[in-house]
Amino acid sequence: MTYRLTDADAHGVARVQWIGTSTHDARALLAEADGEDAGDRREVEIWLHDVLASAGGTLAASEVYKKARGAGYSNDQAKRAKKKLQISSAKADMDSGWTWSLPEGSTEGSEGSGSQKGTPFAPFPLPSADTNNEPPLPTTPSLELVKLCSHCQQPVTGNTAVHWQCALKAAERTDGGSAA
Repeated sequence: MTYRLTDADAHGVARVQWIGTSTHDARALLAEADGEDAGDRREVEIWLHDVLASAGGTLAASEVYKKARGAGYSNDQAKRAKKKLQISSAKADMDSGWTWSLPEGSTEGSEGSGSQKGTPFAPFPLPSADTNNEPPLPTTPSLELVKLCSHCQQPVTGNTAVHWQCALKAAERTDGGSAA
């Protein structure tokens, strides 16, 4: 919906005047507000991985921010890339600054130049030669017998075959609503 704010003289506040429908959708409006598209985010992620990998996997956060500004990225862009790449931050003690560290093994196989935006490689560890490039199978939790409520078919715990709420509803139906 599109609208405009107009003056409402009687109350001294703005009034919303609905004009009609909009051709925009929420996704497009949010993308524009962010000011960053997926390609831009990917560039920052690749850049951040390169910077940390070339520093041995760990670098002071203040240095990352300084390098980000030098490369034309904002601190917020660097923080979003940090989150996406699951980069950890740590402080050795109260007197030291924060450091950012790549996840274990993600410095291996880095082919980026470190200074070129849009380097065409994924900032993730490459598969080892002994794998067949298939993702690992999920672990299966131990199987246990799950009892289901005879009324709602949802799992029940303990030695009961029905939830107390379901039993109360069933009693209300058979007593004509006199159960309380």
